[in-house]
Amino acid sequence: MIVTPPQTGTLHGPASSQNKTLTLTKEQKKEALAKKMKELEEQKLELKKKTEQAEAKKKEDGKPVAITA
Repeated sequence: MIVTPPQTGTLHGPASSQNKTLTLTKEQKKEALAKKMKELEEQKLELKKKTEQAEAKKKEDGKPVAITA
C-alpha cells in the first residue's frame, strides 16, 4: 500500500489559516490610535478618581480614637 502525503496547505484549507494579515491605511491607523488614546485617558481619569477617593477615606479613617478604661 502506497501512502502519499497531502499537498502543502490542504490539510486544513486556506480558510482556517492561523496566520492572517491585517493591512491598515494611515487613516485607519490614526483612527485606531486615537480610539486607544481616548480609552487610556478614560482609564487614567477613573484610576485617578479612585485613588483620590481612597486617600480621602484613609484620611477620614486615620484619626486615632482614644480608648479609656
